This record gives sequence, C-alpha cells and structure tokens, in this order.
Amino acid sequence: MPRAPLFDRWVPGFPSAHPDATGVPHALLPLPDDGHGDAQAPGSEQVFAATSQGVHRARRRGDVLVAEAVIPWASPARGWYLRLDTRRQALWTTLRGGDPDPLRWPEWTNQAWHHELGTGRTLLTDLGPGLVFRLALARCHTAFTRVHPDGDDLILLGADGAARRFPLPGMDGAPGRGGTPWEGVQRRAVAASPGSDWIAVTRGGHGEVHIVDAETGHEAARPRLSTPLHHGGHLTLRVQNDGADGDPVGR
Repeated sequence: MPRAPLFDRWVPGFPSAHPDATGVPHALLPLPDDGHGDAQAPGSEQVFAATSQGVHRARRRGDVLVAEAVIPWASPARGWYLRLDTRRQALWTTLRGGDPDPLRWPEWTNQAWHHELGTGRTLLTDLGPGLVFRLALARCHTAFTRVHPDGDDLILLGADGAARRFPLPGMDGAPGRGGTPWEGVQRRAVAASPGSDWIAVTRGGHGEVHIVDAETGHEAARPRLSTPLHHGGHLTLRVQNDGADGDPVGR
C-alpha cells in the first residue's frame, strides 16, 4: 500500500488532547518529519509514534503530554506502523530494511519487532525477504503474511518466539520482479482475534479467505466470497469479549 502522509505534530487520542470546537488541539509534541504509525495504551496513559529514529512515546500528566525516552528499533531497519498487544501489553510492528527502491522489494528484509511495555525488553525475529505488512494478534500467536516472487507464506510467531511457516497458494496478478508491490497488484490481508486461535488470510483477486487454526497450522476452511478482494481487501476477526477493543487505534 502507499505510505500514509508524513506528519510532524502528534495529536494523541486522549480526551484532553482532542481538538476543541475551533480545531485547535490542546497538546502538541514535535516529531521528526518521517513519522508513520501510532499506538495508544489507555491503561498506562501512554501514546506512541514510529519514526526512523525509533518509537517516540509520551505520557499524559494532567492536561499536558510529557515526552519520554525513544524506544530504539535495535536494527538498521524501521517500522511503519504499530499495534498494541492487548493480551500482554506490548507493541508490535514489522521492521523493513534494505534498499528503499520499491523495484527492489523482493530483497527487502523483514523482522518482527516485539517490545514489552512492562519489562522494556525488545525481541526481533527474522521473517524473510519480500513484502510483509500488517500483522494480526491471535490468542497465543502473532500472524504475518509474506509475499515474494518465489512463493508466499503465512508466518505464525508463538509466545516462545518460535516461527512456523505455512505456504499459501499464489495469486494471479501478484507483484513480481521488475515491478512495485503497490500499484495495480494483488496483496493479502490478515486478521485474528486475541480471544481465538483462528487466523484469516485473504487471497487478493480470487475472493478467497483462508481460515487457519494457529495451534495446528491446518487450513480449516476456504470460503469464497462474492467480491474478488482486490488488493487483499479489508478484513477483521472478532470474538465476543475478546478484549480487542483495548486497542483504540488498531489497523
């Protein structure tokens, strides 16, 4: 997908930081001009924003925002969006590295970045080359999809940090060598619920959704929809009372 517009001012989602009737926010913090990706942890009154420097964070104190130390990426790569793990109060993203030229996308490196808010520990897991974008958080696993000219796969990262890979059938119109992974090509969307072990992955252009049991890695069903799900479509998976609403930003 195209990168979202860059921003250099942070307007977090706390009630006291919402813009008033004139559209003027109550609190501002400067950011580097390559910001992309944000998250909020309501229980800790913290907000986070990703830049090339790392994850900038601030905490609400009264009616002001106080900047705290930047969380480093611990890698020459960087993350482009953030997700709050409501299961264990952690931040997740995918770090992308390599030549930024979109024509070189099959060579891009990808790492799962997992930062525990309670302990401050950061874990990195290699996901392989190609296009890895948004992730999904299931009960005991974190799910990623990887698109590559040599074959796509679903990657399930367990609580112990171990990664399991499962091949996915190719997509007609998938991005290939010599082209970009964004314009006029098919992609995948992935969804999960923190209250379930099910993972849902779309097959863009085919109107198919792979339903996978994260515990076994087996595909339980593959419903075909009335829409082709071009570019991967948009997908969400919810289980009643799963706590997913604890992530007020989401992706």
